[in-house]
Formats: sequence, structure tokens, C-alpha cells
Amino acid sequence: MKPSSLAFYFVFAVVLGVAPQSTIAQSLSPTQQPQQEISELIQSLGSASFAERQKASLMLRERGEASVQPLTKAIASGDPETQNRAIAILGQLAIIGSPTSQKQAQDVLADLTRDEDRIVRQLALETINQMGEAMQNRALEQLREKGAEIKVNQNFGRFSRSNNFEIMIGPKFQGELDDFAMLPWLQGETKLTLIGEKINDAIIEKVAAMPSLYWLVIKRGTITNQSVDTLRDVKTLRYLHFYYVPIDDQSVESLVELKNLLQLRLFGTGVSREKGAWAQQAMASTDVDWRNGAFLGIYFNDTEGPCEVSDVVKDSAADKAGFRAGDRVIWFATKQIKTGKQFLGSVADFNPGDRVKCGVIRQGKELELELVLGRFPDVEKMK
Repeated sequence: MKPSSLAFYFVFAVVLGVAPQSTIAQSLSPTQQPQQEISELIQSLGSASFAERQKASLMLRERGEASVQPLTKAIASGDPETQNRAIAILGQLAIIGSPTSQKQAQDVLADLTRDEDRIVRQLALETINQMGEAMQNRALEQLREKGAEIKVNQNFGRFSRSNNFEIMIGPKFQGELDDFAMLPWLQGETKLTLIGEKINDAIIEKVAAMPSLYWLVIKRGTITNQSVDTLRDVKTLRYLHFYYVPIDDQSVESLVELKNLLQLRLFGTGVSREKGAWAQQAMASTDVDWRNGAFLGIYFNDTEGPCEVSDVVKDSAADKAGFRAGDRVIWFATKQIKTGKQFLGSVADFNPGDRVKCGVIRQGKELELELVLGRFPDVEKMK
């Protein structure tokens, strides 16, 4: 690493680590900032005294958006120390400044990556790289504090390391809309599960800005067709699951535009069986699974062979009705069942709360079981 880069990383780290975030929130508005004071602070960035340079850096950061334009002009001075510190301060404002100063600083840094000065370009790129990691870490920390469950998986390549994320935000999440705005700070591939009535169209707008969202599950949200319109522009999305959300047939027109989608689930939505079948034909390369939303709670190993139960979900409708591993289902609600696939199709016709009877063979004897169908459970807690 070149000396200028070492100096930049030192300045970036020191400026980030000293002043608390609350200082920025309490800073004065731009109209209250004496421009003369800011000009003097800018000059102090190139001072021979480290203490004076450091003090000026912290004070300029505290001034927020009032500092952005003067810092931008200072970068053109050509003084290496001033450039290092000015760009580092812009990097911090882009992360922890007010919403206005964040946007302004981010725009300036993006412009500087195309600057005629090679050193300025290099420093701006290094800042953006540092920002990405810092913003991502801040997002993960704050989301966890608000109640999100997050699992980070590390992928090691030959010359690099990357992360992907599994995030579940449920009914106990204490965050506001602004907290969801942090999701686009995550750079790695993300599987996101959103559960509860708080999940609405405004939140999905924030989610749609995520750069590497590949799996999205929405369960019991209050989203409308507008959210589906928003998601159709997410090119990275591969898996999209809707459980018990009030989208309807009109939403399918947008869903078919998700050309990269590998799997679509429509469980307990307002989409009709007919429109679900149409989607299956229109999205030939996508595994489209439509169901009315009833959940029985059994597993079986072979969808093409006889429907033999391999496991029963605890406290599910099947568990309460007395299903056991090893049972072979032979009929369900008067329909003869020969394969697991046929059984899944039969259950899909029913709604949660429906009462049905089912015939099984257990140890050579036929039994009749009666059950009340339930709903698919919320996603299991991540281990």
C-alpha cells in the first residue's frame, strides 16, 4: 500500500472513531454555521500540528451539510493532507450525517471517482470501499438491536472473502421505516424474511433497493399489488414466497415480468386458482406453487411414489389428529391418494380452518383420522 493510502486509512479510522454519532444529530443547521469559521477550519486541515488538524476534522464533521461544499472545494487545493482529511470527512458524513448531508457527501464522492487528479480518484475509491464495509456493519448492528435475527455466512474464494446474510424481521421488531432503509447497505447475497402486519408497501420500497436480494419471504404482511409492482424491477431476485398476504389476480401481471425468478409461492393469497394456473404456464422456467393456504404438517420422502409419512411437525394439524411416521395416506377428503404429489395437490385446495377426514394404512390396518387444517407456521428461529 502506498504512503498516501496508509495516511488515508489512518485519518478515516481516527475521524470515524472519536466523535460520537449523537454529536452530528445535535449539530446546528447550515444557516447557523459561520462560513468564516468553516473556512478557518478548512485551512487547519493542512496545519503542521496534528492536534490542530484533528480538531478541525472533528469540528467540520460536526458542522454536517454546511461543510460539504467547502470540503469539496478544498480537495482541489492539491495539498495531500487537506485532500486526505477532506475526503475522509466526506466519507463519514456519507455514513452518519443527516439524511441531507449523507446524500450530498455520497454524490460528491461519486463525482470524485472521475476526477482528473489520479490521487483524488484513488482516495475517493478507497473511501467508498471503506464506507461500504462501515455502512454494512452499522446496518447489521442496528438491525440486531431493533430485534432482527441475522445469520452471517462467510464465503472464502481463492483470493477474496465475501458474506451472505439470512435475515428475519418478525412482529417483535422494534424498528421504524428508516431502519428498513439500512437494508440496501448490505452488499452480500441476502435471504430476507418479513413477518407480520407491519410489513407494508412503504417497507417493500426500501427492500427493493437492496443490491443483492435473492430470496424474499413475506408472511402475513399488509402489502398490496403495489409491492409486487415494486419488486418486478429487482433483477437479483430468484425466490419469492408470499404467505397470507392480500395480493390478487392483478398482481400476477407484474409477477410474470420477473424473468430471473426460479421459484414463486402463492400460499393463502387473493390470487385465484385460475390465475395461479395461468402463471404456471406463463412462467415456464419458474417453479410456481399456488395453494389456498391450508397446512397439514407432514413430510414424506417421495412425491412420485406412495405417500408414506416420514415425519410429523410438532403441534401441527397432523400431529393433533394423530398422524405418525410410517403412515401411508390412501385417501384425503374422499379423494384417492396414490402419490405424494397427488396428496399435495389435494391439500392445496383447502383453506386454514377447514375440517377434513383422511385415510391411512398403519401396520397393515386402515384408520380414519379427522383433522382441522392450520396455517403454515412462521419461519423457524435461525440456529
